[in-house]
Amino acid sequence: MKISFMGIGLMGRPMATRLIQAGYEVTVYNRTKEKALPLQTLGAQVATSSQEAIMASPLIILMVADFSACCDVLFPEAAASLEGKTIIQMGTISPRQSKDLMNLVNQRGSDYLEAPVLGSIAEAERGELTVLVGSREEQFKQFEEVLKCFCPQPIYVGQVGQAASFKLALNQLIASLTASFAFSLNLIRKRGIPLELFMEVLRRSSLYAFHFDKKLSRMWGEDYSNPTFPLRLLYKDVNLMIEEGLELGLQVDALAGILKLLERGMNQGWGEKDYTAINSIVLGKQ
Repeated sequence: MKISFMGIGLMGRPMATRLIQAGYEVTVYNRTKEKALPLQTLGAQVATSSQEAIMASPLIILMVADFSACCDVLFPEAAASLEGKTIIQMGTISPRQSKDLMNLVNQRGSDYLEAPVLGSIAEAERGELTVLVGSREEQFKQFEEVLKCFCPQPIYVGQVGQAASFKLALNQLIASLTASFAFSLNLIRKRGIPLELFMEVLRRSSLYAFHFDKKLSRMWGEDYSNPTFPLRLLYKDVNLMIEEGLELGLQVDALAGILKLLERGMNQGWGEKDYTAINSIVLGKQ
């Protein structure tokens, strides 16, 4: 099978690599072409335009930053025909955006699945992401083997929109756990309480989450370089979470507070840093 993979960023590069290693004939495209060129040495064809990538394969996988980027690569001014293609959208967008994208590609004679992923670069490299699929059941079965390049067992959630909601529910915990942990870390730091003692007690309690130890060294050491998930993307996702919550009649006050922290970080130029930089924003650093 020929596959075009569009979006060779932090997650896109290892994911496209997994497809190449599985023996698929892969064409890659990125709006900044230089990011896609290293995959050429692995056997990928590098498209010079999104139109070229669309024309190269019947299956197109998107791993781009947001809904706007999805539209930019699929529907440029001189758009290639999508007739008979299948689009699998794997980034984090809202349920409403995912349904809108489905309608747009369906109108152009193509099929659509959503398959957002949970996990970071290391999991992508090992093929151990969690892939959440929103589609018709027959679509899921048709493309399950392709999705197994990214994870041992893709999870069928339901119809388009439901997997997108599922992903936002998970990313909400990333935002909330990180912000809460940042407050606790900085509280004990300011009061001179030993970190080792705090973590020892926390690990023995029902309050503990593995996420805390996974991010501890970054946050305590205030090292947000080499991001696995840039702060600007968490900012985008929290906006989507609030939009989804309001649509469902949920109270979003807690998320609104986290959004204010992230806005402060964006205004201070932290957008390209790892999202754990929310730690230093809580601490009041510029």
